[in-house]
Amino acid sequence: MKTVFSFRQLSSLSYKSILTLCCAALLWSCTTKEEVQPTLNNCSGKVGKTATLRMGKAVCGVGVWANLWFVNDNSLFLPRNPEDLIMWLQPYSLEKGINYTPKEGETLKITYTEATPDNRYNTVPVCMAYPGRSLPIHILCIEPVKTDEQPTATITKQLTVKGTCSGAGVFGEKWFLDQTTNAYLQPCKWIGNNAVFPYADLKDGDKIEVVYTLSASKDCQNNFPNQVMCLAAPPPATPIDIWSIKKLQ
Repeated sequence: MKTVFSFRQLSSLSYKSILTLCCAALLWSCTTKEEVQPTLNNCSGKVGKTATLRMGKAVCGVGVWANLWFVNDNSLFLPRNPEDLIMWLQPYSLEKGINYTPKEGETLKITYTEATPDNRYNTVPVCMAYPGRSLPIHILCIEPVKTDEQPTATITKQLTVKGTCSGAGVFGEKWFLDQTTNAYLQPCKWIGNNAVFPYADLKDGDKIEVVYTLSASKDCQNNFPNQVMCLAAPPPATPIDIWSIKKLQ
């Protein structure tokens, strides 16, 4: 007995076959598409420079989070000439899997490398004002900083900011003088969770309260090879790692 299919039945079968093939192809493309797995705690584990910085709004800035950039209070980029100061670190790109949206004023610890600019932001409409000198960065790790943690073995003293033309440190030539002992303290590292105290806010003669620990660095003076100094020998000083600074009235 012969089975006879009408033209309508054949058309229906062809339509169903085509639909099945299309669905199968779509399913295959979905399953073979590269998936970006979220990184653990928004850290890729890759090696880069690390800094603790505060988020601010850069006028006419553009980047991963629009004009939310990192305010550069970090001594890593502190030059002797104020005209060479890098004011901002521009979040140019993120490592795959990082999913974090910062807020203005938030302090964050980041690991990053310098980014190579391309044309990704060329079509983003921005105003024409200059935000200041900046460094584009590729972020490898980003995590919020807890501000309620403090080392147990700290020293708190009231000190005076004193310029030393041959000094080097976190605040360049600006060292601290303990007037009770007439001894200098050399700011060697910033170890606090908050962003580094702004260089420009420290004036010669300012009275400040400093929370610090004695530095483990053997020769702090050589930790800042890019800072320009005069040829005179620096005064004897005790290297310190700073937790916090507060200006006194």
